[in-house]
Amino acid sequence: MAEITKEEILKLSIKEIKEKFKSFKSCKECTDCNACMNCNECTDCIDCTNCSDCTECYDCTNCSDCTECYDCTNCSDCTGCDDCTNCSDCTGCDDCTDCIYCTRKKDVKYCILNIQFTKEEYIQKINAKNKWN
Repeated sequence: MAEITKEEILKLSIKEIKEKFKSFKSCKECTDCNACMNCNECTDCIDCTNCSDCTECYDCTNCSDCTECYDCTNCSDCTGCDDCTNCSDCTGCDDCTDCIYCTRKKDVKYCILNIQFTKEEYIQKINAKNKWN
C-alpha cells in the first residue's frame, strides 16, 4: 500500500479506510474480516493469516475450511477447536496436535477417531492414507 497521510485518512469514510486496509493485507474475496492477512474467501474472521474458506475463526494460521476455531495452525475442516496444530476433521478439540477425525479431545497428540497412537504408528497410518489419495 502506498504511503498515506493523516490528512488523506481524515477525508476517507470508515468504509473506504476498511477497503484500503483490506487490500493492504492481500486478502481475496473475504467478507467482514478484520486484521487478517493473505486469506481467501473467509467470513467473519479476525487476525487470521494464510487461511482459506474459514468462518468465524480467530488468530488462526494456514487453516482451511475451519469454523469457529481459535489459535489453530495448519488445520483443515475443523469446527470449534482451540489451540490445535496439524489437525483435520476435528470438532471441539483443545490443544491437540496431529489428530484426525477426533471429537472433544484435550491435550493429546497422534489421535485418529479419538484413539491414541504412538508417533510412529500415526505417521505410518498417515503415510498409508496418503499413498491411496
